Amino acid sequence: MQPQSHRSCKRAVKRRSHVDVQSLAKRSSSCGLDPVVVQSTRPWPVFTVAHSELSQAATSPCDVDSPRSLQRPRKLQARTVVQHCTHAKVKLKPAMNGTDAQWAEIQEGMVVYICFFQGATEAVVELMATRLLTAKLFRKGTRPVVSILDLPGSILFIPQDSLLGEPMPRGKMQYKGRCEPWWGAQLYGKIVSACRERVSGSPKCTKAGVKVEQGVYGQKQETVLTSEEPLTHLLEF
Repeated sequence: MQPQSHRSCKRAVKRRSHVDVQSLAKRSSSCGLDPVVVQSTRPWPVFTVAHSELSQAATSPCDVDSPRSLQRPRKLQARTVVQHCTHAKVKLKPAMNGTDAQWAEIQEGMVVYICFFQGATEAVVELMATRLLTAKLFRKGTRPVVSILDLPGSILFIPQDSLLGEPMPRGKMQYKGRCEPWWGAQLYGKIVSACRERVSGSPKCTKAGVKVEQGVYGQKQETVLTSEEPLTHLLEF
């Protein structure tokens, strides 16, 4: 009796699977789609409907790069190195004919070494001014880190094209990608003017007597700097 019941169960399973396959084929043909037999390890045939959403999802590669991942990296327009100082100055004019050299000088604040890359636009000036003045980079006593406006402190801008340097084989450095000198001078003047305007509009900075000074663009920068610690930051725009 047991072998006969086992055989009858197998026959019932085969009939049911055969009926399911036929019903699936009828439904797909009624929708206007041709069923396709797919190779399978199962003892009964497996049908899939061509051009269906499931088949399209199965055939679409999962590792296709999204448009965001294919975007090119943002091109740098400017690079700055910010150094906290207790006193700093840069020479504007050398001593000539018995006259003393002229210096641009600040007390406590920060020195901003700056360079502009080829392709830099005026739009980057406002971004630089905002970030340089609001970035919380400085410590004062036991107070938490504050911005140059909250310090408050003065700013000394020094043009430095050596920030463009990139290492090459055999220990050499290459300096390329600098914007045109005439355009770099204009952007340099604009960033100084933008920071000077914002500092003058701050009551705290006005009360403390802070100021914004600058070196001469395009000439050798002779500087003197005193700092309590090497609190230096690299900011790129």
